[in-house]
Amino acid sequence: MNLIVLSGMYPNQVNVNGGIFVEKQVIALKKIIDGEIFVVAPIPWSPRLLWYKKKWQLYGKEKKFLIKNNIKVFHPRYFRFPGRHFGVFDPFVIYYGVRSLVRKLASTNNGDAIIHAHTILPVGLAAILLKKELKIPVICTAHGGDTYILPFRSKLYYYQAKTAINNADTVVAVSERLKKIILEISPQSKNVQVVTNGIDRDWLEHKASASSSQKPLKILFVGRLSIEKGIEELLRAFLLLSTEHADCELVLVGENLMASWLETFLKKNKLQQRVKVTGAIDHSELPAFYKNASIFVLPSHMEGMPTVMFEAMGIGLPVIISDVGGVSEVIKNNVNGLLIKAGDWKDLYLKLKLLINDEKLRARLGAEARKTVDMHYTWDINAGKMQKIYSELRKKGLVSR
Repeated sequence: MNLIVLSGMYPNQVNVNGGIFVEKQVIALKKIIDGEIFVVAPIPWSPRLLWYKKKWQLYGKEKKFLIKNNIKVFHPRYFRFPGRHFGVFDPFVIYYGVRSLVRKLASTNNGDAIIHAHTILPVGLAAILLKKELKIPVICTAHGGDTYILPFRSKLYYYQAKTAINNADTVVAVSERLKKIILEISPQSKNVQVVTNGIDRDWLEHKASASSSQKPLKILFVGRLSIEKGIEELLRAFLLLSTEHADCELVLVGENLMASWLETFLKKNKLQQRVKVTGAIDHSELPAFYKNASIFVLPSHMEGMPTVMFEAMGIGLPVIISDVGGVSEVIKNNVNGLLIKAGDWKDLYLKLKLLINDEKLRARLGAEARKTVDMHYTWDINAGKMQKIYSELRKKGLVSR
């Protein structure tokens, strides 16, 4: 069987960490799949006249083919004007951009192939168009915003999402909460399964090396520095904490989309020495930040099933995370982490203060968090569940033998 992984999210020059969870799943699948895996990660292309942003220049220079982790990765182009307004056309231009390549890949190995598309929109719908043309089954994985945000932007987006869900042979949701939304969009959908993300088992070899009583205590955030990630609430909570605890620091790791606001806030409140902003870093550098932290915090307004949550838990950090998306399916409050109300900086402040003042609680939550991930949330476990789904499709005769 050939597995064709179709994803608009995959590490590239523009975003070295973008869609790394898809890459991790593919690497885990490579170990157990009887056949070849091809990754088709389409890259948006626009006329050079519009290359006024570095991002679009890098898109234009991206290699069309490479072998990474012993996996063949293709980056076909699809025409795209910059801006969100053209997103409704994405499924169709992606389809035309990848169809000849996918047809070629699907025809090898006697046409025994499955397309695994990541996101319902836009890639999932593009995969459905390929299914109708090539007569091969399609699995769509819903990750978060592609399901609980994009379909509700307009009636047309909603119709597109419903079409993709209705015509996929299997829909995979990364959380039970996401599955519920999928079934609300398409109540007649019969095959929706939950397969949660995770981390590499190798990640568990890392362990928070710093003592939980280290001074200063380091509070760590990993992710995009943006409004929807709760950065404003985090800074407000930390500002109050900083007046009460001279022995704590805040470390913000990730692409900084709030540089102007953040610089002004830190300068106004004289927090430049207490808050470290790293900017985007390579994923391979992350373990050092986790290992040297005392508390991990993710006060997002919305999430699907955040990979950074599993990373922090796997290293044994006590975590404070907003009760959004599928988070509460993993975090049991005061058992293996602390849950907060999204957008409530006072709740965040109180939970941070609780952990700062209670070393034993930090140790207990961190140990339970690590145990939870070890038992339930690794990419090997995820890949095993996906392989079972592929096998079920083949047994039903949806894939030619």
